[in-house]
Amino acid sequence: MVLAMTLHPRMERVVFVSDFRLGGENQILQFKESVSGRGIRIGKAVQELGEKVECMGFCSAGVRHALYEELIQAGIASDFIETAGVQRMRLTIFDQKGNSKTSCVQQGAAVDSAAVEQLEVAYARNLAKMGEGDVVALGGSVPAGVRKEIYASLISMAKERKIRAVLAARGECLLQGLAAGPYAAIISLLDLEAAAKEKLIGKKQICRAARAALRSAKARYFCVATEERVFLIWEEETLCAPLKKGCCVWDGMAAGLTYAVQCGAEPEKLLQGVAAGGELLCKKAPVAQRELEMRMREIPVEKVEA
Repeated sequence: MVLAMTLHPRMERVVFVSDFRLGGENQILQFKESVSGRGIRIGKAVQELGEKVECMGFCSAGVRHALYEELIQAGIASDFIETAGVQRMRLTIFDQKGNSKTSCVQQGAAVDSAAVEQLEVAYARNLAKMGEGDVVALGGSVPAGVRKEIYASLISMAKERKIRAVLAARGECLLQGLAAGPYAAIISLLDLEAAAKEKLIGKKQICRAARAALRSAKARYFCVATEERVFLIWEEETLCAPLKKGCCVWDGMAAGLTYAVQCGAEPEKLLQGVAAGGELLCKKAPVAQRELEMRMREIPVEKVEA
């Protein structure tokens, strides 16, 4: 089982118009609405691959029904803590004639301490239903009012029950989460450079910095994604695989890692899962398990000497 956590969901509203006129009235040709967030996208992708998934996190009263309906249609159980105030939202207007898009973003309301306590209780309850070796996927930003150390707390709770935590966060949330020692983590080159406090050029510099971060974080596996390749570092060695330039999705890589960890994959397969997931997962069309695993087998893996 995979438990996917989304602490900061976003309502996505997409409007299509034929010829957008600024300051004028525009006829809507098509309207789409969905609720997104890293954990939700990871959960959907992993469920499509045949794994049992439950999604949880925070959501406002205004989007709870839409979110639950969306997850029910995907065959995913949900356990979200309702919060007061507005949900963060992005409105995107697609101008078909001008082939352009315009986005308007609304920040969500802060989450109070009572909601955080409810989340921790619900999380503990869900962990108790899981088996040893199951996976918790943690990723994305956190809303105002929630401490940056929350991922560290959630990872520690999972480890107490021998449940493997996969971390896919950014910035301070990532650094705090790494300190708790997740089973696996995926980070960007920018975040690795921020942690190393230097510009990293070439495979050897990247791998040395990642290995230092691995030791500090006490994680078992550490993935570092650049624009062209992804590295997998663990105690024994370092592997590298190419990324298909221009078409890899960060959430897809996180979903591929989550799926591979849930399947108990060995290091080479973990790395191939990240690379193939970046190409195929968390995009418009659902991907079947067979399609992903075929692509995984095609991805070359090389050992990187220190």
